[in-house]
Amino acid sequence: MDGLSSGQGNHTWPDGTVYAGDFRNDKRHGLGTLSLPDGNTYVGSWKDGKRSGQGAFTWADGRKYIGDHANDRASGQGAMTWPDGFKYEGEWKDDQRNGKGTLTSNNGVRYVGQWQDNKFIGPSKD
Repeated sequence: MDGLSSGQGNHTWPDGTVYAGDFRNDKRHGLGTLSLPDGNTYVGSWKDGKRSGQGAFTWADGRKYIGDHANDRASGQGAMTWPDGFKYEGEWKDDQRNGKGTLTSNNGVRYVGQWQDNKFIGPSKD
């Protein structure tokens, strides 16, 4: 026996972080929920200890991202909502809006087009 945790379980760290879900070789792997001491939570897929695949990250301040994750970051297709009513739906890379997407303000104004490093750079050219 290799002594590494695999299967379903719970782990609590000294700082108050709690994980409940699947493990493989002592790493979060599969489906699980991570609750952080600052009130942030992630519910979704894990691979080799990192957020990977579909999941939802909710911040204590009310922001919420639902979509693809890779290497512990929002990457791929996803949607972010803010407590003030703003919403972005589209492409993400390394936790930033990158690629095609739509930002809708709380009064209905929409910015549709290309995004780079969280900045709107103009309408799509297709």
